[in-house]
Amino acid sequence: GWPRPETNSAVIFSHPELGMAGLTETAARAAGLDVAVAEYDYRIDARAQISGEAEGLARIVYQRKDLRIVGIHVLVAGAAGLIGEAALAVANGVTLPQLAATIHPHPTLSEAFGLAARAALAKMG
Repeated sequence: GWPRPETNSAVIFSHPELGMAGLTETAARAAGLDVAVAEYDYRIDARAQISGEAEGLARIVYQRKDLRIVGIHVLVAGAAGLIGEAALAVANGVTLPQLAATIHPHPTLSEAFGLAARAALAKMG
């Protein structure tokens, strides 16, 4: 049925905000999935720097076997505005290559998704 807990999203309106979609790395491993994590540090993000809130992290949890994204978690001012895309990616089984190929405007906080995916793919060779 819908909504499915493993693809659900939520936001904690703290400072900075915490946006969550899908499984954490710990939950994915507990479910028996072989996962890895792609990360993006918002200290290097142009939009975060422009806003003066350049603290934060984005984490993309993905399966090693097929690169399917099973969770995205974002801790940054404005995370609430990002988590819809994250939930859509998780719910539809988007892969790292698909996310990496998605154009995210510059400068936006959502660039983190594509940049983290591309960095993870580059590490794989």
